[in-house]
Amino acid sequence: MKRIRALEAAGLFLGCMVALAGCGGGGKKIAARVNKDTITEEEFTSRVQQVDALSLGNSAQQGGPARAGDYALQSMITERLIMQLAADKKALPTDAQVTAYVEFAKKYPNIPGSMPRNPFRSDEEMRREARVDVALRGMAFGPLNITPQELQKKYDEVKSRLVERERYHLRIFESVSSAKAEEALDSLKKGVSFETVALTKSEDPRSRERSGDIGFVNDLQLPPALLAAVRNLKPGEFTQKVVKAALPPTGQPAVEGATPHFFLAQLVEKTPPRTAPMEEVRPLVETLVLQDKDPNAGQRVADQVREYTARADIQVNLKQYQDLVKRLKTAMQPAAPGAPAAPPGGVPAPGVGSPPPAGPTPLVPRTAPPGG
Repeated sequence: MKRIRALEAAGLFLGCMVALAGCGGGGKKIAARVNKDTITEEEFTSRVQQVDALSLGNSAQQGGPARAGDYALQSMITERLIMQLAADKKALPTDAQVTAYVEFAKKYPNIPGSMPRNPFRSDEEMRREARVDVALRGMAFGPLNITPQELQKKYDEVKSRLVERERYHLRIFESVSSAKAEEALDSLKKGVSFETVALTKSEDPRSRERSGDIGFVNDLQLPPALLAAVRNLKPGEFTQKVVKAALPPTGQPAVEGATPHFFLAQLVEKTPPRTAPMEEVRPLVETLVLQDKDPNAGQRVADQVREYTARADIQVNLKQYQDLVKRLKTAMQPAAPGAPAAPPGGVPAPGVGSPPPAGPTPLVPRTAPPGG
């Protein structure tokens, strides 16, 4: 009897072990395995919910996944592969490096060495993407032994173009009706706070939900009439007249001739022009030096990721994504000569292929233009 019970106990133990192995050891079901790393179904479901239209649209345009599930799982697998390879290359980023890069990317999106602007990206998503990007950059820089002297020399060469223009931190009220704008101005003159007027009366949904706060903008990002109205304000003051101004396309320099809107604005803070210090724009400077020392660094790292992927043991347990591994490894095949190198799955390649800022073009920090 004791022997039978012992066998039953052993069988129960083994059954539990098998079940745990299939669930990752913590009762969680495994969606995929990437070498020794796992992706749980819970993680996958959470990532699917984070996929935004901009990322998915860009992926589809570049021949990548066009469905949220495919995009999410392929991104997660590719990220695991890149981080594993970075560990092998001793290029895993520290938390401090990721934090510094996030601060740079938030302030200076879309310039060489930075991340593309995505208004739908949460802080958590940005930090995750930044960690992968810093790992890729680390693998690109690793064998080149770039010295502090080289970085300083490059910074000295380009710092005259790293000038931030005068910036205005504003709250705005916006309407397509001059009558509504006049009503809002009357409320302000009666002592109602600007935040309350913007929150209750403004017709721009993005700024209205922040009580009119659009953050910092510079003179290139304001319609000329609105710029003239706020230029001489002191902090806390608001425009005493309704401003009629034409709006440019989002992110473009202000031009006349577009549809007129009617504005009121309050100045929160104004900062003078300044040259960005070296540490603030370090990723840009590193990228420019990298271009000089190894113009093919992006291709070199992409080839390393492809080779690592080809050798990787990748298993997908979700039935509807069983063919994803084959598609991923096919996508990782060497590109045609002259084609840009970029790992698929929505994961950015290291920012090493963009040209440096040309001519007198200044640094333009990330902003939220009126009405945009």
